[in-house]
Amino acid sequence: MIRLTNQEIKQRLVKLQNLERLYPVARERIDKLEAVNKELKQENQELWRIVAMQAQIIEKLKVRVEDLEIKIFGKKKDKKKSKGNGDGGESNLVKDPRTTASYRKPIPNESEITKTQEYPIANCPDCGAPLTDLKITTQYKIELAFLDRILKEIEKQNVQTGYCPKCKKRVSAIPILPSQVYFGPNLKQFVCHSIIILRLSFDQTKDLIKTIADIDVSGGEISGIMREHSELLKPEFERIKKQIQNEPAVHFDETVYKVFNENTLGNYAWIMASAKTNDAIFVFGKNRGQGNAKDLKRNGNPNQIGVTDNYAGYKNLFGSNHQLCWAHLIRKIRDLAQSEQLPKDKKEYCVELHQSLKGIFYELNQHLCLPFDLEIRKTVKESLLDKLQEFSKPNALECDKLKTIKENLTKDIESYFTCLLHEGIPATNNKAEQLLRHAVIKRKLSFGFKTQKGADVANVLFSVLLSLWRRSKENFFVEYRRLLEESRALRALPQ
Repeated sequence: MIRLTNQEIKQRLVKLQNLERLYPVARERIDKLEAVNKELKQENQELWRIVAMQAQIIEKLKVRVEDLEIKIFGKKKDKKKSKGNGDGGESNLVKDPRTTASYRKPIPNESEITKTQEYPIANCPDCGAPLTDLKITTQYKIELAFLDRILKEIEKQNVQTGYCPKCKKRVSAIPILPSQVYFGPNLKQFVCHSIIILRLSFDQTKDLIKTIADIDVSGGEISGIMREHSELLKPEFERIKKQIQNEPAVHFDETVYKVFNENTLGNYAWIMASAKTNDAIFVFGKNRGQGNAKDLKRNGNPNQIGVTDNYAGYKNLFGSNHQLCWAHLIRKIRDLAQSEQLPKDKKEYCVELHQSLKGIFYELNQHLCLPFDLEIRKTVKESLLDKLQEFSKPNALECDKLKTIKENLTKDIESYFTCLLHEGIPATNNKAEQLLRHAVIKRKLSFGFKTQKGADVANVLFSVLLSLWRRSKENFFVEYRRLLEESRALRALPQ
């Protein structure tokens, strides 16, 4: 047992006294530090949550900005990639090499030859010596015939009139118009052809007619010609519309098309296109409401199948007879697979999804090309439906845009296989987009319509003239003239 001296006992008592005095202070400080540490941990967790949320928002905004840049500036071309993009399940096939003959113009038919010119030669052009073993080589020169002359005909019409004592009125050999100088039917047809088919502006049409025919046509005269032909072609417009309404399947699409008048009904153009022909009905100056599609479809085939994109306005229009466009779906996934804004792991996941979706679509197209057998196609549908449901399952690597695409796909997944259960139904809405592209290019060149009346005139002219043009470009003007003459003849009949 260790005995402590009085001095050591005093020292230890002093230490104990100091500890007893300092402990509450230390304890209080420790409690404060622990509270601060706890607050900092909670703050740190909140900051990490905010950072994660901000990263998600930044990713979403970067993808959105990328989409907008593509819409405004177009997609950057990657020269390293092959020309075929493979969308729609197509592989990048190597094209067969072209033959030498495919680069040459075909020899004209004898009926097309307007004149024959002989070019003899007897002596050498360099030394003047007589030539021997003479041969003839035939070649054909195709030339524009009108550049050396103006394509203008002016007919002076001396119209005789006489008074009929029986009818008590003066009659004329041909109708006498209010204006002494007027445009003939060919010029009027050419004006509408230039505005609608060639997509020229009023000024460009005036310049073209001035150049080739030395005829001055004002903007007001062009508007008058278009209004006149729009009225005459309305019966054909209604016939095409009724025909498309009663077909088994139809395409719908819409796009922005500005009408600058304050009293406009809207700034959208709609198209209703036949699924089996290239006929289509255009309606300009409308809003994007579902009612416009209903008006186009009204009084038609109640069992008609609609092929459209996934715009909500079409969802209740066709019920179960609705085919959603595969091309739109594949394009959305492709854009994510090609995005430069997604992290590497998410982009790789999108690339895998894109390849998977193209595979499903390729298999679908293979069966659509086979003879129609409903029982077999029902089996195929169940198989492909399972694959598409597997494709649409949630995944931790999906971005917000992909998550939305999958959610929408899950809601409407049955509508992607309507084409399997009905014969002759396409799986994409490409036809409507292709037919609408003509109007889109026209919009980019002319920016839109000044008035709603102009849009209403364009409804008829775009619908009838483009349908005629796609049926037969060679006989376009002949058919155009026939429709005008038939309409005039009907108007001349007594009511």
